[in-house]
Amino acid sequence: MKANLFIFLLFLLSCYTCHLAGAGDDYHTHHNSDSLHTNNDYLLPAVETFGLNVFVWASLRYIMHADYARIGTRSMSNNLKTGFVWDTDDFWTNQFSHPYHGGLYFTLARSSGLNFWNSLYFPFGGSLMWELFMENEPPSINDFIVTPTSGIILGEITYRISSLIINDRKTGWAKKWREIAAAAICPMHGFNRHILGIKDHPHSPPSEHPFSAQLSLGANGVFFDRKLSKREPHIFIGYDMEYGDLFAAGVNNKPFDYFITSSDLILSRDNLIVEIFGSGMLWGKNSSFMGSDDGILGVFMDFDYLHNAIYKLSATSIGGKMINNYKLSRNVGLTTVASLTGIILGGTNSIRTEEELERDYNLGPGLNTEIESALTVSDIGSMYLKWQHYWLHTISGADANDLLMFITAGTSINIVSNLSFNIEYLQYNRWAHYKDYPTKEKSNFAIRSYIGITL
Repeated sequence: MKANLFIFLLFLLSCYTCHLAGAGDDYHTHHNSDSLHTNNDYLLPAVETFGLNVFVWASLRYIMHADYARIGTRSMSNNLKTGFVWDTDDFWTNQFSHPYHGGLYFTLARSSGLNFWNSLYFPFGGSLMWELFMENEPPSINDFIVTPTSGIILGEITYRISSLIINDRKTGWAKKWREIAAAAICPMHGFNRHILGIKDHPHSPPSEHPFSAQLSLGANGVFFDRKLSKREPHIFIGYDMEYGDLFAAGVNNKPFDYFITSSDLILSRDNLIVEIFGSGMLWGKNSSFMGSDDGILGVFMDFDYLHNAIYKLSATSIGGKMINNYKLSRNVGLTTVASLTGIILGGTNSIRTEEELERDYNLGPGLNTEIESALTVSDIGSMYLKWQHYWLHTISGADANDLLMFITAGTSINIVSNLSFNIEYLQYNRWAHYKDYPTKEKSNFAIRSYIGITL
């Protein structure tokens, strides 16, 4: 109990230190270079990262009364002696909640004045502190990998979206609502802006950055076991966004000056499907391929999270993508995407793992391949086809090689300038090749129709 009280007092002290570090008007006078930083530049996010961990721990310990939050010097010493293990927490906690927490670490650094590259230390440091000292369970290998690597992607995307929403030229309620919305999307950005008074700094993304976004609402029919008789209607809600000018980003080469993100929620009375994708370019080079009018070769970081009746999948990956635009005529264009990325650590559900461990999914590295094409006719609409294939090799769980495939084919028809009607065919396939068990194969397909509203 004395150790708990000591850590709680340290948390209060860290909050006060944060206030002192951020209150001075001259705090950002030395933020004038992308590469040169003083120790003071790192002090605020370091203290904030410590404070965030202690705040989350205190909430778990004293409000939620979580047993694993009952820590002390003995638990910390045991964690250091035991070393890292593969944990057995549920899929949502390990594969989404931890990446979200990693995003909080990352955005503390970004919103306090550091650029992308210098912010990378904090999700790794924050995660290491949490795993070693903030729980009475052995530190987790998978959490320490997934929390920072996925958090970097989620953090930078949410930080840039929140920066788009903020507009200091607005006044009154218009400004307040924008600030509230930005803080909801990126809480640590809101914390630094309003609690510590940190506003603009040289590494803030420009608020006028070009982007396009679409909100979708419609119906989604899922056909189980590929049978028309086994169908279940779902409500479909989706959000898609493209941020930045891809080919200009290839010249500037600033991380995540270009990214795409997609979030879909498909729900019925008995089923829930969640699809979250995020992909940001770290580096790119403009090039032409096979006579393309515009082309780019780039290094991208991707975060994928899917939860449907066939499989649960998470994957954090980094690798190369080639994107090309072809102008076929005055009004017709073709865009192609080809990518191969290495999955740093991914997870997928496995009934065999549930038999062996207190966990219902496998963990391991792998590869992700994507091929996509879209044919667009100006003022009319588009047709598109996308094929994604994931391979995961188990290093924790029931020994297996999991192959997962996701196919989307659809068309979009423009109704008016900012309104479109869309219909899509989707197929989910999974093959689990176990070493000690028979191979399992399963697939479903779905048909989706919805109205898309361009924002």
